[in-house]
Amino acid sequence: MSNDAVELRVDVEVLKTQVSNITNLCQKMDSVIEKLVDNHDRMVNQIYDDMNERKKDTVNDIKELHSRITTVDRNLSDKIELTERRIMEEIKSLREDIAEHNKVEDKELKKILEDQFDHTLIVAADDPEMETFKLLESKNLAKLTILPKLGCEGLSDMLYKYVNGVYIPDYWGPGESNRLWCYRVEVRETQSNMAYREGHREWNEDLFS
Repeated sequence: MSNDAVELRVDVEVLKTQVSNITNLCQKMDSVIEKLVDNHDRMVNQIYDDMNERKKDTVNDIKELHSRITTVDRNLSDKIELTERRIMEEIKSLREDIAEHNKVEDKELKKILEDQFDHTLIVAADDPEMETFKLLESKNLAKLTILPKLGCEGLSDMLYKYVNGVYIPDYWGPGESNRLWCYRVEVRETQSNMAYREGHREWNEDLFS
């Protein structure tokens, strides 16, 4: 066999060996790639599973939160409704108490005014016939009411000062006297003869002058 044939045969064997090595290497690479793909698929699937699980947990948390909010809202609404009902009942009771109190005080003031002015003979304190009027009263022929001034102006002024300076403090008490104020008193003798007295607490008037 010639040297050229031997060398050619050697080269072919070398090529076969290299091809075999490359084939083995490719097979190993294919195996590695398959493993990498499998790992990748498992990781992707795991990620999607985790995402789905978290999504379910989130949905459940939202449902639970919504349920709690609904429960709290319902409880809060019930408490607000109950509180409103109690407040309205207290207001109603307070109004009734005030109305009853006002009736009593109105009757008291009405009685005072009737004692002073109903079926009475009103006389000015400086009337020159005072002794005559007193004589009539002593004989039960007249019931005298002696006032510093007469006329609608004088009476309205006197009543304004009496209600704010005496009646409210004495009959309603100090607490109410700091809150209540009669700002207008009107005295009418006829449709054409009348007078009124107005005032306000802020004016700081002397009610006993």
